[in-house]
Amino acid sequence: GEVLKNRGAAITLPKVECTKDTSLCQEHQVHALPTIQLFHNGHLVPPNYRGPRTVNDLVHFAENAAVSKKKAEEAKVANKGKTRSDVGCSVSGHLLVHRVPGSVQFSVKSGEHNFNREHINFTHVVHHFSFNSVPESWEEMLAVMEDDSHRALVSKWYGRNFNSPKDHVVHEHYLKVVQTLTKPLGLSSEKQVYEHTISSHSYVSEQLAHVRFHYDLSPMQVVKEWKRRPFYEFITNLLALIGGTFTVMGIVNEAYNGVVAKARMGKLG
Repeated sequence: GEVLKNRGAAITLPKVECTKDTSLCQEHQVHALPTIQLFHNGHLVPPNYRGPRTVNDLVHFAENAAVSKKKAEEAKVANKGKTRSDVGCSVSGHLLVHRVPGSVQFSVKSGEHNFNREHINFTHVVHHFSFNSVPESWEEMLAVMEDDSHRALVSKWYGRNFNSPKDHVVHEHYLKVVQTLTKPLGLSSEKQVYEHTISSHSYVSEQLAHVRFHYDLSPMQVVKEWKRRPFYEFITNLLALIGGTFTVMGIVNEAYNGVVAKARMGKLG
């Protein structure tokens, strides 16, 4: 504050203790500490400051407050009439893992902030989660993720929504992964995929809210192989079906004739 005053900047630098003024911090969606926001005539000028927290950088940000305000007003005009209810992030990518049980965890962490655990909500939608051979490029990975037939086979997650109706909710997902080798007919090449089953549950915990995916790769392998049946086997089955039909018809006919003969002799019932 003294530096800004000495340099003649027309801006004040107040301080709010969120552990005491919790309602004010909730109103302005302060989820991490410290958070620096710019206000003009009592109205928030987005976005929040995300730069370094040195004196020189903060002074530079304050002295350029008018520029920030102008950009925010231009963005407001450009987005007028547009609303969005989704607040969060989108995560995509791939990890290299060993063929042993393990887990992948998504949480929040920062060397410059302390997070308000009451406001951390890990409601999430999983669009794709699968195990594949190591892709040679980012384009190859995207092709796998966007292949609907492949996704339907190996990733049962598409569009599944996992809500956090309370605070401090931890989501745990358990995946049992089985390697499957498919051998089609003809000249088509073999296809190797990793299918998995899913078991999920959520619970309230004193831990910082997070999402964890546990995976266990089975030592077993499933082989699906298609083979053509020889023509003579078809003929054999057909003749057996015809012979069986004639045999059954003969038994039925003999029983019917016996009943008719007894009826004519007056011996029936």
